[in-house]
Amino acid sequence: MIFDVVGGVVMVGGKALRGGSSFDDTVAEGFAYERVVDMKTGWVFRTSSRDLLGTHAVTPALGFLNDQLKRVSVTFLDDETGLQRPLAERHRDFLLQELGVPSKTTAAQTLYEYPWGQIAAEQDIRSDTSYIIVTWK
Repeated sequence: MIFDVVGGVVMVGGKALRGGSSFDDTVAEGFAYERVVDMKTGWVFRTSSRDLLGTHAVTPALGFLNDQLKRVSVTFLDDETGLQRPLAERHRDFLLQELGVPSKTTAAQTLYEYPWGQIAAEQDIRSDTSYIIVTWK
């Protein structure tokens, strides 16, 4: 199981990410960080080393607000199909397979809403980048 949608837990490389976890909690869980960006607003973004989301290679970026995990974003680093499908399409298909029918869909976002937060496949149309983003309330 990659997403525990009842408990709001995301499994990355066999390690659990939970909303509200501290930086130290994620290190104890086994995450190693390669880059840190302190926004000087209470938000600190930490990029973890390469890992797996299911069978997909990813580099998780974790967002902490006042040392509480509030957001994680990943993008696939591989193309398992060999068909070179657009990244946004692969992210949407992955979430559809894992989570079923979304709560809401637009041209740039596929959104799954839960009491604890949301999971989305989002495409930045300006830069043509795409991410899977989990946010906790």
